[in-house]
Amino acid sequence: MPKNILFLILSEQAYPNVLSAKIFKPNIIIYMLTKKMKKLNVDEHFKKAIELNNGYEYKYVPIYIDEDLDIYKIKSKIEEIWAKYENDNWIINITGGTKILSIAAYSFFENKNQEVIYFPNNSDHYIKLKNNDEIEKIPIPEHDLLKVNELLTSYGVKIINSNEDIKAKQKKDDLSLYIALNINDDKVTNFLSYIMAIKIKQNNDIIRSKGVYISNDIHNKLKNEYPEMFKNVVSKIIDNILEKREYTISEDWVKFLTGGWLEHFVYMVINEIKDELKIQDLYMNMTIQHADKPQNELDVVFSKSDRLYIIECKSGEQSKEKGDEALYKLKAIKSSINALSISLNLVTTANAMHENKNDAIKKNIEERAQWYNINILPKKEVINLAKLYSTNNKEEISEKIKELFNIY
Repeated sequence: MPKNILFLILSEQAYPNVLSAKIFKPNIIIYMLTKKMKKLNVDEHFKKAIELNNGYEYKYVPIYIDEDLDIYKIKSKIEEIWAKYENDNWIINITGGTKILSIAAYSFFENKNQEVIYFPNNSDHYIKLKNNDEIEKIPIPEHDLLKVNELLTSYGVKIINSNEDIKAKQKKDDLSLYIALNINDDKVTNFLSYIMAIKIKQNNDIIRSKGVYISNDIHNKLKNEYPEMFKNVVSKIIDNILEKREYTISEDWVKFLTGGWLEHFVYMVINEIKDELKIQDLYMNMTIQHADKPQNELDVVFSKSDRLYIIECKSGEQSKEKGDEALYKLKAIKSSINALSISLNLVTTANAMHENKNDAIKKNIEERAQWYNINILPKKEVINLAKLYSTNNKEEISEKIKELFNIY
């Protein structure tokens, strides 16, 4: 019985190869790669990615190509493998690798009566090349589109952990929306900064085990000076130790109030309309690492088609760091992932990044963001998005999210 064979050209741009393996589920995968790509372990990354979620076992047959990329030598090496499997059914994906490798593969298989395919960038279809120079566009099944973990793994990125179980989700939904709607209120920002100041003064080990300690005096100060925030936020998350007349805010809620609220808000809004936008999957606070490089945390990350969207969130109370440090972090993340199709976004309510309280992003930060190809959403967009989210109009929310994050 003829076997189903998938022929691939492996390179650092892994998406079309991983996707084609997921779509066609061959018995044998014959892949061609240069010795340079072998040293970068692109074949091992590819194997890990395609075996990640399907539990399917493949037989692999490698073809190693010299760096001189002599087209006749390349075709000769393909011929050696073809002779062993010429009676089987082949699908030849010419998307990966250099132009010379693609030309050599296409030239060899052009008259072999086998299926030759190509995956365009940012597309919901692949192209079937026919012998009469015609093409046929084949839709990619939605269930075969790659998820975040498959995309990252295919580029050699290890996922250390990801937050899928959100504690007190409904309460955080409500509170993050409240803060986003009122982030221009000085009482709100001063309160959040005050919580940060209390956190900084206290020992991190104690915070991890018992949370942030709030004395009775501080409790009364919060209640009297920030009555709205106390009513809408503090009273819902503070733990009261009555017999000692002491109060604590748990580590989880401290993280929320000192920056996590913005990550949660962005995640909440996108999660509400991810089905409408056909987003494959969505994560918050995912920790990743590439090879021996430092770990990085992705505040919000999701995938759509072949594109990975990474969102860094910076609120004013998180730190006194300069705005461009968030840009450097995103640039470093992109360099470590090395994916062709990746969208970098910064959502910020930090006054340090704005010209003034209600104005645009500072010019030097905006210029650097453009240089790094990073999209910035300023405070006014966060407020507008919060107002729109409050209407529960999914169609308008979807259109706004598409516009803000350039989703297509």
